[in-house]
Amino acid sequence: MVDQAEARWRMVESQLRPNDVTDKRLLAAMGSVPREAFVDPSRAQLAYLDQSLPAPGGQRQLAAPMPLARLIQLAAIAPGERVLHVGASSGYATAILARLAAEVVAVEADAGLAAHAARTLAGQGVGNTRILEGSYEAARAHAPFDAIMLEGVVEEVPPGLLQMLTDGGRLVGLLRENGRTRAHVLVRSGHKAAGYPEFDATMPELPGFKRPNGFVF
Repeated sequence: MVDQAEARWRMVESQLRPNDVTDKRLLAAMGSVPREAFVDPSRAQLAYLDQSLPAPGGQRQLAAPMPLARLIQLAAIAPGERVLHVGASSGYATAILARLAAEVVAVEADAGLAAHAARTLAGQGVGNTRILEGSYEAARAHAPFDAIMLEGVVEEVPPGLLQMLTDGGRLVGLLRENGRTRAHVLVRSGHKAAGYPEFDATMPELPGFKRPNGFVF
């Protein structure tokens, strides 16, 4: 039987700290949220390996801890900020974001996973989150947000999503372009957004963000 608390500590010390995850609040959050509660029960004993694991039901994957932590760190979430989490899956990253922000609105297209995320977060005593079923458009009524995180690889970022940021707000996600996947941060300024890549990474693909034919990022 795996000692999950020990495994969680080892994840922080051996996977996160050596890979440039330095934010103390984020490290504390990753060291306290039980990933095993959010993965498929058949994989609970593997919860703290640095790999993607199936969410309950097996249709979606949770991102591996290290790239997830680096992506969250890139968002530079401050206390008091409001965050939109797109692709909540079973709610693991939502729970981490909730420890960093004042409020997290999370959207998940899979109805079963959205319901599971809401139940699990409630069971973990996470009270500053709102889980919505649907695409990112489901969160428009709750905009604007100081930060938006896309949990998964995308080929494009719709302009309508960037419009849900506050002026100066940040969107982070993994963008695939020319066969290469890198973490990007996009910062809104007025009606425009400027972005740049930060590091190479991989995550499961986030449904609903395919690039139309002829689109160039």
